[in-house]
Amino acid sequence: GQEELADCLSGMRRPEDGAVLLDHDTLVAADRPPDPDRIRRAGVGIVPADRQRRGLALSMTIAENLALGVHDSPAY
Repeated sequence: GQEELADCLSGMRRPEDGAVLLDHDTLVAADRPPDPDRIRRAGVGIVPADRQRRGLALSMTIAENLALGVHDSPAY
């Protein structure tokens, strides 16, 4: 259940019921597709239990892995 909970909190999975709220803002809900970019912009981050399988792109460099998810930001 912990992996499924982390998936719902990070937007990788839609919950079967209910919603995830942060500061009264609905980030994830059962009645709509999850938006991982929106969740990340809200400051939510997840460190997966199996970081090599679900947290890294092993064929990429450390710098490339660090840029994932923020590569489209004007700062980069």
